[in-house]
Amino acid sequence: MKPIIKKICSIALPLVVLSFGACKITPPPTPCDAITISDFSHFKTDQTLTDHCAGVDYIIKGSSYYDVTANLKVESGVTIQFEDGTGLAIQETGSINAIGTSAEPITLMGSSENAVGAWLGVIVYSDKTANILDHVTIKGAGSDAFNSNGERGCLVIYADSKIKIDNCTFENSAAYGINSNYTSAQITSLMNNKFNNNNTPMLMRANYVNVVDATNSFSGNTNSYVHMRVGNEIKTTQTWQALSIPYRLTASSGGIFGDQEIGNSGKLTINAGAIIEFEVQTGLHIDDGGALIAVGTPNNKIQFKGEDDRSGIWNGIQFTFTQSPFNEIGYATIEHTGSDKGAIYMWADPVINIHDVSINDVSNCAFYDAPKGANDAANPNLTRTNISYNNVVSQYCKGN
Repeated sequence: MKPIIKKICSIALPLVVLSFGACKITPPPTPCDAITISDFSHFKTDQTLTDHCAGVDYIIKGSSYYDVTANLKVESGVTIQFEDGTGLAIQETGSINAIGTSAEPITLMGSSENAVGAWLGVIVYSDKTANILDHVTIKGAGSDAFNSNGERGCLVIYADSKIKIDNCTFENSAAYGINSNYTSAQITSLMNNKFNNNNTPMLMRANYVNVVDATNSFSGNTNSYVHMRVGNEIKTTQTWQALSIPYRLTASSGGIFGDQEIGNSGKLTINAGAIIEFEVQTGLHIDDGGALIAVGTPNNKIQFKGEDDRSGIWNGIQFTFTQSPFNEIGYATIEHTGSDKGAIYMWADPVINIHDVSINDVSNCAFYDAPKGANDAANPNLTRTNISYNNVVSQYCKGN
């Protein structure tokens, strides 16, 4: 909002005569006509959009997206209205730098205040460090796909692009608030954002979902979860924070890869209170040199569960070869798994410490030890303490 009065007049009362000291009064912005942009070459040169009207400052017209091939700066307080079917595509040579304030945010919206899925939104192909969204509201987008890959959302972050997103609001999307469906995308910060009344708040690749900070909030979304798609191996130290909504893991495109792998030198920590949901035939796989630390508290447990309560819906948590002393699951529940190799699958005697865990509704074995015959010794590197079982076919199995 633009201030109507920047300085309050002082009022003095000498004796009984009222006298008004001089003050400068800034009148409210006068109504004006928004600047109409209808030339599709408009953003092929450097542009700065300014706050010059009391309401909508710019109207983007047309029936397709505008390529931004130069530097686009949007100043605080600017409101941009997009006609149905329009949007912005920040190409590799371009950038978008939109930095508002809490008092004067930037707004990108459809043709009406509460429109849902009326315009395309913004897609970013650029990897420039100038790409920053701060105190920006993008609402009413996600009407259609930007390209043949089908990406839809208020903000789509394409492969090899880079952007910083803080203090923003994504709402009324007919698809995702943020759609980041590529393992090579870089979101350098994602803090203090609001995701309201979208079909789904966000889609992220699991190999960098650690960027989702717990300061983000979620309200009124139809699908109330962070949609994670299996990504590249996790080969660095990462943390999945506890959010107010679950994470939901789905297979990679085409269903070729179902398990999210934690590879050599990868260490994934899952914070207390986090909820990880798994779609059909997905799971976690901790490989040689990787580690999983998932330790809740007695009053704030971690949950590993299926997308619904069908027994055996997901693949479970698999440890193969890993001898990391960090492997630990504690104060957690593991349920609705066992579709193939049990809730906890162990190959080649991995090191695991599991304690204070409830294993529920497992269609196979709670612990599956391989490659083992019936007379082989159980995994000597497994520590089990205070494990409870409910509706489990078998507590401990050996096989291949």
